[in-house]
Amino acid sequence: MASMKTMLVSIFDVGISMNAHIGGDGTPSKKQLVASFISRYTMQRMMASKTVEVGVITYGNTPDKTNNYLNQTQGGYEGVNEVVEMGRPSTSTLSIINSISEETDSSENGDIIDGIVVAQDILVRSNQGKAFNRVMIIFTDGETRVEGLDDLEPILKQMRNVSNFGLHIFLLGKVLPSSTVVKRENSKLLKSIADNVNGRYTEVECINDCFRALSSGLGLGTRPRVSKIPLELSPNVVIPCALWSKISEAKLPSLKKEASGSKGAAAKDEDDDGDGDEPAARGVVKRDTTYRNPNDPDQEIGADEKVKGYRYGSQYIPMTAVDEKMFKIRGPAVIQLLGFVSTQSVPRQHCMDSASLVHGAADSESADKAVVALAVAMDRSDKVAIVRYVKSEDADPYLAGLWPISDAEVGWSLLLYRLPCAEDVREYAFPSLNHFA
Repeated sequence: MASMKTMLVSIFDVGISMNAHIGGDGTPSKKQLVASFISRYTMQRMMASKTVEVGVITYGNTPDKTNNYLNQTQGGYEGVNEVVEMGRPSTSTLSIINSISEETDSSENGDIIDGIVVAQDILVRSNQGKAFNRVMIIFTDGETRVEGLDDLEPILKQMRNVSNFGLHIFLLGKVLPSSTVVKRENSKLLKSIADNVNGRYTEVECINDCFRALSSGLGLGTRPRVSKIPLELSPNVVIPCALWSKISEAKLPSLKKEASGSKGAAAKDEDDDGDGDEPAARGVVKRDTTYRNPNDPDQEIGADEKVKGYRYGSQYIPMTAVDEKMFKIRGPAVIQLLGFVSTQSVPRQHCMDSASLVHGAADSESADKAVVALAVAMDRSDKVAIVRYVKSEDADPYLAGLWPISDAEVGWSLLLYRLPCAEDVREYAFPSLNHFA
């Protein structure tokens, strides 16, 4: 099942107080810090997902910079500017976001309630009727007095009624006894808003704090693929488990190559005959591969004539699909216990590939209790389980290890790492270092 698409709208406080430096002179201003984070986070979402949609609004602008749908149709909501309309982000989106920090025109009377109302309208109105995660992210330093509190309860009620809604509030700078009265009062208000809609409130001082806070949550993280796999302790003791990857590799989205010299011709062809849907008309570069006999370059080799070759010394041993099928080790997906060893006998540097988490099956309470009991016993005895790991049916078996791990949110579970065999471990002798660089 494909994960649900996500819409992100960021509410950016650009009032006069945001021009101050959060860490004193010589550090970026609050406005620069927020603009830099939104730009970087938008780029991260662009690379992580092809379906995410992003919008950015600012409040605390001067009245002449008012630009939002509610102001145009109903009036009011002055000083709120829809800088980036909701849609798929691009490189121009990043440029627009970065330019916000360079603007100097700000107001002393920016109202965060107006910003929230406009952002909520964008989330509800955009992609109406479609299944989306709707996420609102607020950035403010809390130094501006909040008006319009009478309208807050209907807004919170609407947020609670929106399905798949997420709220993240970032207050720039820690709230201390020396903080202004306005900031201390606003922090209480923002906390209550977040608690009311099951959102998150975080006080941040740097970009890393923001990234950590948005590393997980509704529509923000990657959705792991859960696989059902049995944990076989003995032929008669099998625990149904669920396994998923704890760390996944983030890959850049695939790009299509285009011939720049043919773009002009492509546009002309589209105007002439409307044939712009063809790859040739768009200037898309297509790859055509042919194979030839090394002994006779004029002889072309068909795809059905090729076989795999495994190098052995200076020769290649042909291996046909029939040979591969015959040598294939067949069997079901399983984690099969081989034995236990002390934790010290499995060095950390021997852990290969990414880690996977093993839990008891969600539909079996007894399986979850069994995995928890096994993890606790391994932790108390300082042991690691050595297992034979087959990821999927008829997949190649691997040697792996299971480590007990405890997490505040999910409790006890097992962490699975692939391990090398004895012949895979090499010992290298290095000369002593005479000095350190």
